[in-house]
Amino acid sequence: MTALKEDFLKIPVNSKVAVIGANFDMASQVVKGTFTGIHSVESIEYGLIDIEEIYNSSPPIVGKIYPEIETRPKVNNFTL
Repeated sequence: MTALKEDFLKIPVNSKVAVIGANFDMASQVVKGTFTGIHSVESIEYGLIDIEEIYNSSPPIVGKIYPEIETRPKVNNFTL
């Protein structure tokens, strides 16, 4: 895992968490969800999050990108 392994191991399973990912091009996303625990494949350990929402803070699409936001067609005529 990382230098923060002891801190990660203290996160209770089923906790709501948020993680930010960024690169050197200043692109970043925030992932929100439920922490399902520490898992491993062969000798690689990783924390798993059941993703509920992803927010993109970088152009060209700024805002919530997952789940997709339902849109409705624009109302042009309205009568009572």
